[in-house]
Amino acid sequence: MHESFEKMKWEDIYSYWRISTEDHLNIVNNTPDPITIPVQRNGENRTYAYLWIKNSQIKQAQNMLEQSVKSPIYQHRNVLPDERVIRAADLMVQAKSDEERVAIWLWIFCTSLEKAQLPFPNSKYIELVGAKVRLLLQEHFDEWIFRYHHRFPHLFIGSDILSKVKFERYSVIVDFAIMNAYMIRKEYSIVLFDSEPEKKEPPFSYRNLRKE
Repeated sequence: MHESFEKMKWEDIYSYWRISTEDHLNIVNNTPDPITIPVQRNGENRTYAYLWIKNSQIKQAQNMLEQSVKSPIYQHRNVLPDERVIRAADLMVQAKSDEERVAIWLWIFCTSLEKAQLPFPNSKYIELVGAKVRLLLQEHFDEWIFRYHHRFPHLFIGSDILSKVKFERYSVIVDFAIMNAYMIRKEYSIVLFDSEPEKKEPPFSYRNLRKE
């Protein structure tokens, strides 16, 4: 396996991720199993949204929305994240393989740090890894998603930590991305808020992010 940034390939990055997570960190590779919470219909339209919710707040969110008969879900700003976080959840749900999920974890981690003003050459190395990951995602997802800044509900490994680390190998960046993914999976779940949970298919208005 090549460790240099100049010679790295996506296959090397993915292989290192899989080797590093095959035991107690394997939770980051699991297929998301969204928790469905029934909600009130938003006017004439079906409410259908995948969101990241803290595990400790899922019951609270469920109780609040069940008691809110007249108010649509999107009025509860203390529960709902912004659009960038919603799309990140959509990407995870629509991924069809472990490889795609790994790429999504890495791509959002790297792009979340693009404006973090990391010292050079750390900032350059983050961009290089992100660019390799994007090549894989471009094969499976619409190009328009790359024009938006997706982000996780919480960035556990931020610029304050990464500014103090010297990136001599791309595996260091992957290690930090794995730690960040692990903390997200431990602290958060993806929840589907649906006003028609008896239907198996999403509404026509739900945006398919994939090319096919």
